[in-house]
Amino acid sequence: MHQLLGMVDNREVLLKILNKEKCLIILDGLDEWTHPTETKQCPSNIKIPHRQDLENCVYLTTSRPYKLDYLRLGTHEIDQQIEILAMEGVGLTFVELLIEHLNDKCDGSKHPITFLNNVADSKLDDLLNVFLITTHLICLWFDGKLKEMSLSEVYGNTLEMMFQRAFERKSRSETREAPVGAEQHELKTPDCLSNLKHVQSHISVLYKLCYLAFKALFTDQESNLVFSNSDLDKYGLSEDTINYLCSVGILSENKAIGYLTERKHTLSFPHKLYQEFMAALYIAMSENKKDDIRDTIAKACKTLAEVKKFSDVFIFLASLATL
Repeated sequence: MHQLLGMVDNREVLLKILNKEKCLIILDGLDEWTHPTETKQCPSNIKIPHRQDLENCVYLTTSRPYKLDYLRLGTHEIDQQIEILAMEGVGLTFVELLIEHLNDKCDGSKHPITFLNNVADSKLDDLLNVFLITTHLICLWFDGKLKEMSLSEVYGNTLEMMFQRAFERKSRSETREAPVGAEQHELKTPDCLSNLKHVQSHISVLYKLCYLAFKALFTDQESNLVFSNSDLDKYGLSEDTINYLCSVGILSENKAIGYLTERKHTLSFPHKLYQEFMAALYIAMSENKKDDIRDTIAKACKTLAEVKKFSDVFIFLASLATL
């Protein structure tokens, strides 16, 4: 849409469609939105993105629940609120289809109910609310690695799985390799990572990425989940390293919209929960920086709503502390 609005003719066509046709406009990720530089249409006191009043348009805004608690929107700003509690039937169908696919691919005979029972026994049911993480859980379970795993062990083993598959691709082809050998140094890691060979061999790069995850979450109250190459460069992550992390799957690269004369890309973690895990990992691995970390968290968590915003980070940290 930004690209369409950037050209006068396209803008007129788009506005004509929005005014005459029935349209659904989706504003995805209110909790990830950062207020732009103040404009006439969207002054700084407005808590949500500017929405033009169009008779035939319906606006659907998605957000994590904490953001709505934080904003306290009035009835004139929101018509109906719907909260998704879980993936229920859709999740079961997804699990069945993926396990059926893996059985066909690997000549297996595993059953979805067994997977769901294993997840329940490990008290990891909440992870089934996210398709991406459910996929990683099924892969770990299919390889026999999900037995009695803690929350942090699941995410640690997911990182290991990503690095291992990248290593296997490298052994079969000329896939890029992490340019990190000269940077390795001793870092004390939680037990959930200590026996993960590929994670340990990339621990210096991971630590820099964990630092980025922590600083981005705790120093920008509007949330900062999307980065540029220059942002990562500030944390000592070279372009070659960024490209490698994208090929592994720990970072995702997307084309930045709104640019007509040059190509720009943005970088992000595959899901906010991965960024929150890595932020917790940075805290757990930074014993010598605990005073600075405590001050940063204190500045970001002045109200109950702000504490709730970072609740997943603290849950991950508690999981790490018990290992």
